[in-house]
Amino acid sequence: RIQILFEVMAEDPDSEDFVRGKPKSTSKALVKDPPADILFDETIPKTRKGKKVKEDHELSKPIDELTYKTLLPGTVVMGVVAEVGVTDVVLNLPNGLTGFINGTDVSEEYNQLLQQDDESVAPDLVDMFEKGMYVVCSVVDVTTVNKKKKVMLTCQPEIINKHVTISSLTKNMVLQGVVHSEEDHGYLINLGIEGVTGAFLNKSLVSEDLKLAQIVRITVAKVKENNLVVDLWKKEPKPGLDKKLTSFSSVQPGQLVTAVVKKQSVNGITCSFLGGIRGLVHMIHLTDVLDSTSIQAKYPLKRKLTARVVFVNPDTKKVYLSCLPIHVTMETPTFSCYKGDKLESVTVKKVTRKGVFVDLKNGDYGFVHVTKLQDKVQDKIGANYKTGTSHTCRVMGFRLLDNMVQVSLRASDLQKPFLGYSDIRPCENILVTVVSIHDFGVIVKISDNIRGIVGINHLADVRIKNPSLKFKPNQKVKAKVLSVDSKKRKVYLTLKKSIVQNSSANVLSIEELKINQKITGWVAAIKDYGIIMNFTNNIKGLIHKSDISRDPINLKELNDLYKVGQVLTCKIADVNETELKLSINLLSDTSEQNNGWCRKGNVYLCTVKSSTPKGLTVTMETTEEAFLPVGHLSDHMTLNPQLLLKYKPGMVINEVLVIMKKMNVVTVSAKRSLIDWIQENGASKSVANLKEGDYLPGFVKDIQPYGSFIETAGGLLGLCPKACLHDDFVTSPEEVFIINESVVCKITNTDKEKGRFLASTKMSDMERESSMSSGPLLDSYFSSLSAFSGQTPAKYRQGDVIDYVTVTRVSRDCITCRVDTETTAIIPTSCLDTPPSVGNILAGAVLDYDPLRNSYTLNSKSEFVSKVKTSKRRKLIEGEEHEGTVVLSDSDYFVLMLDNFRFGYLHKRQHLNDSKCKATTNVKVGEKIKVSVFRAKKGKPVLLTQLQPKSKKENRKRKRADSESINFDDIKIGNMYDITVKSVKVLQLNVQLGRKIRGRVHITEVTDDIEEGANPLQAFKQGDKLSAKLIGFRHSKTFRYLPITRTDFIMSVAEFSLRSSVISRSEIRTYAEDEKVGHVLRKQHLIGGLCHVIERWLLIGHWWFTLFCHYLLARKRFAGFFINLRFQDTQTLCINYTRSIQHTVYNIHRMMYFGVY
Repeated sequence: RIQILFEVMAEDPDSEDFVRGKPKSTSKALVKDPPADILFDETIPKTRKGKKVKEDHELSKPIDELTYKTLLPGTVVMGVVAEVGVTDVVLNLPNGLTGFINGTDVSEEYNQLLQQDDESVAPDLVDMFEKGMYVVCSVVDVTTVNKKKKVMLTCQPEIINKHVTISSLTKNMVLQGVVHSEEDHGYLINLGIEGVTGAFLNKSLVSEDLKLAQIVRITVAKVKENNLVVDLWKKEPKPGLDKKLTSFSSVQPGQLVTAVVKKQSVNGITCSFLGGIRGLVHMIHLTDVLDSTSIQAKYPLKRKLTARVVFVNPDTKKVYLSCLPIHVTMETPTFSCYKGDKLESVTVKKVTRKGVFVDLKNGDYGFVHVTKLQDKVQDKIGANYKTGTSHTCRVMGFRLLDNMVQVSLRASDLQKPFLGYSDIRPCENILVTVVSIHDFGVIVKISDNIRGIVGINHLADVRIKNPSLKFKPNQKVKAKVLSVDSKKRKVYLTLKKSIVQNSSANVLSIEELKINQKITGWVAAIKDYGIIMNFTNNIKGLIHKSDISRDPINLKELNDLYKVGQVLTCKIADVNETELKLSINLLSDTSEQNNGWCRKGNVYLCTVKSSTPKGLTVTMETTEEAFLPVGHLSDHMTLNPQLLLKYKPGMVINEVLVIMKKMNVVTVSAKRSLIDWIQENGASKSVANLKEGDYLPGFVKDIQPYGSFIETAGGLLGLCPKACLHDDFVTSPEEVFIINESVVCKITNTDKEKGRFLASTKMSDMERESSMSSGPLLDSYFSSLSAFSGQTPAKYRQGDVIDYVTVTRVSRDCITCRVDTETTAIIPTSCLDTPPSVGNILAGAVLDYDPLRNSYTLNSKSEFVSKVKTSKRRKLIEGEEHEGTVVLSDSDYFVLMLDNFRFGYLHKRQHLNDSKCKATTNVKVGEKIKVSVFRAKKGKPVLLTQLQPKSKKENRKRKRADSESINFDDIKIGNMYDITVKSVKVLQLNVQLGRKIRGRVHITEVTDDIEEGANPLQAFKQGDKLSAKLIGFRHSKTFRYLPITRTDFIMSVAEFSLRSSVISRSEIRTYAEDEKVGHVLRKQHLIGGLCHVIERWLLIGHWWFTLFCHYLLARKRFAGFFINLRFQDTQTLCINYTRSIQHTVYNIHRMMYFGVY
């Protein structure tokens, strides 16, 4: 019996149950070790004569499953791409394991592309990997992060094919490699096999062009010594390797093989393939097998199977196979359900200690881990989940390589509101988390596996052009679901508070709507025939233009009244259920249009109610009353009093910004600088969002003796100290700005804890801020007048000649004329030939037009009028330079006549902050100014900007920049350069070329004639200008100028020579890096000068290298010199000398002989 027992154990090497005591010596021959390179031996052990081994038809012990403990570093495994991130790739491994490939562990070719300066050369991981792609990788490390195992993988060919040798390469062998380079007729594939110089893939075998660093699967077609000819892998109709192998290294994951069933176990089978290699197949990798009975019936002994290798451990010779058809054909795994779906009546097929296998009744099988059975872990699984029982589960994920669904039976998972897109319902208010910000909107996270899109028009009630200023990643916001497309897996949401907080915006279906019902939606498009409205759940409606106004209205007027994304409350006129369309009308009562109280930082439309000397009382579109101060009618303080007189009750102001709201008092502003900033960047509601160096528009809120308080467009308040108001000395802040004046401030310091900041309005700090320079400032000026220019359009343009004007009034400074019944003209006395009388008829050229007064400014000098009338005006080009003559000076601008008799406007301020107008204070009529054309468009005034002469400071900067223009790319070895001595050291001159290039002149490169006892460097001092020849470069490793973390910094230093023999030579020999001092021969005697003695070092100078001599401490004594076997740098050797040599024997710079032994 003992003999038979040991014979059975010899057939089962995996058995762990051994009988106590040692077996007889005769049984030792029965248990033979397998060959060194073959894992499993199929030889049948011999038995004694007359003794028969009892055949065991029962199932053997369970086969080992793949676990994190099995995934040892160096094991090679096949995985399926589950997710591709920015920096890593997530793979599904066998038995539900998960691994990660870092972007730097893809291949060396990909790392080289990442290191290039051009980022577009290296493809993103998304372009290299796609979901469902099969990848062979090797385990690098298994770590524990937050009590969870994390497997780090690599797919570098040098690692995954480490155990493959040239001798093991056979035809049809499947390998994974990387495209190394592209040749004329094909590609070179890097397989990482030692000894293989190249693997060539012909382009004729490739249907699509391959990219550098692309991962490819190939089959070996031919082996030629150290070179391979390979084919691109295609789905094999049958196993490529069917002969018996003599090397285990030929077995690679992804190889298709023919296996024979040798053993059956409760959870899988053991097979033999390729002449005796043992492979394990778990039951989840068998077709329709989830119990031991089906294993015995479907996979009898000696049955032949087609399988794919999925795991190989080269050290333990353990191999796992998969017989699933999807793996045999290498197809992308697909499932009939989605993550988050609830599935009812799933049947339990098998119960194990790790979990339960279930049949999902849709063609898929699922696995429920023991932790996902109930919220409280149960000790006895089989008692509660018996085979054949039905349950309700929820899909939690997918095991792609196992072709199995991960499901959960826990009540907490079943009750979660959103696990799938089908669980989300339109009109639900949910709390979401911002994931990323883009130009088209914001991506938000609804749950762990659900993402939503918030369009650019739904970020706020006011359109935000720069969402990154308002939203940050991981920020939580309240949103309303607009629509859900579960098939395309898309969810659209809105953050508009007028929709989120409004119950009338909840439109679930068109069948629930009734005529005359009030609903809230948003403007989707504005067409010639009306406004298209969108509502929740993809319901659309049309407001015909006849329902908007009784008078005829065109598209331009519609765009002036309404904006895309604007929220409107409408009344249903008709319902078309078949096309899911509505016919709607706007509410007749404006009070019903109120979507909530106006909020600070939002832009609204308002109507003028009344006017006072301090400002306007307006009615907001939310029916609230607000106050518009006179200082906030525009950005131009001199223009505001005139604008106040033109605003009449009933006039509409399209856009005003709420800048303050206290109790029931609302203050608004019509400054374009503030409104444009809010619409483009959004309101910065916290100082934490500000950065030092940012430019923000604002206005002067208050003035104190120590500075001015500035309120930004977002409502933040900061202080501009008196010293930062202007470049000149400021006695009192009132000298620079007045209250409510528009400014642009530069953030200089922020205090996030106290919520305040310091700013500067100096002109010197505005050099990089051009949004409110002279040209844009003048454009803003005329835009403020555009609201009134349309009421009385100008009949004559600037530069036109009016032949008949009648003088109506004469004063000392000017005369007033009548052009027609409604229009007047003013002619300054400086623009007259002779003083006229009332009633005279004059002719004049138009210099300016004031739409507020409906008045022209003319020049009636006969010579000027005749030149303007007969001149040919050339077309102006934006950006070209001209010289103009000042013909009119207004309070805010000059009117210039250019050299081609074209007229233009030049603002007196160089910037919005240029309150003192220093550049134009002394400019008078008749003076010439050099200008540049800022804007020259047909039908609009010509805008000019002044060309500033370069100051002495700028000239100094320009000269300094010229000297700094020399860099290492501009200089060449062998050329002469002018250098400056920066310092004189013991052994060299530290010199500088230009302002960036540092160099040195070594003591051996100073002169050819060395006098005994003289130091060649004594003749030089700091600041000397020298002419030297560049003979080379050296690299000095230093981190003196960088943080200690940058210890790899290399600084290049130029080497110069002053020796006449070197300067006279036409060529400078350069040595290759591998030469170094290799031209020094043994037994060669050299001559050099003793330069310096430092402690026990002797420095011996030679014209092409320098030798350091070091005293050998009491180890051995040598008579003479001895090489110390190490280099000090690329041109130095270290030599020892004996104790008997005294320092005093040698004078400094004395010539001496020495030999190299």
